[in-house]
Parts: sequence; structure tokens; C-alpha cells
Amino acid sequence: MKKGIFAMFILLSSMAMVACTSTSTSNEGAEENDAFKVLEKRREYYKVQDKERAKMEAEEKKAEEQVMNQAETTTEEVTTAVDEENTKAQEEAMKEAAKAKAEAEKEALKVLEKMRKGN
Repeated sequence: MKKGIFAMFILLSSMAMVACTSTSTSNEGAEENDAFKVLEKRREYYKVQDKERAKMEAEEKKAEEQVMNQAETTTEEVTTAVDEENTKAQEEAMKEAAKAKAEAEKEALKVLEKMRKGN
């Protein structure tokens, strides 16, 4: 009799376990599927955001390169203009020096002529 009661108890407990696991599994499975769907949507959302960030960073880099190229071009233009001004200034200084030398030579000749006439 004790064996029969023990066997009935095991049978009832195993049936209860099967019944409980089958209902909880179906609910948990649906919840897990919903959770996986939400995670997949988040993953897709973040992928789209990453692509947009990459595009924005690429555009920023292009803009920076353009600014740098413009700055280099401007620097080269300024350097060229400064070099041209320096060259012109040197040419003018050379012309003035040549004029001053010519005038000095004329004055030296005048002084020499006066000395000759005085002797």
C-alpha cells in the first residue's frame, strides 16, 4: 500500500511538473521572442545611427581638408605676394643705390676738376 501511494505521488508530481513547464514555457517563449524582436530593432536602429555618424564624420573630414587646402592656397598666395614685394623693393633699392653711386662719382669728378683748375 505504501508503494502504491508513493507511486501515485510520483505520478501526480510528474504530471504537475509537465503541466507547469508546458504553460510557463509557452509564455516564456513568447516573452523571449518579443525580447529578441526588441533587441533586433534596437540593433538595426544603432546600425543606422552608426552609418549616419560615419557619413557625418566623413563630411567633416572633407570640410576640414577643404579648409586646409584653402588655407594652404592662401598662404602660398600671400608668400608669393610677399616675395614679389620683396623683389620689387630690392630692385628699387638697387636703382637708388646706382643713382647715388652715379651722383657720388659726378661730385668726385667735379671736385677733381676744381682741384686741377686750382693748380
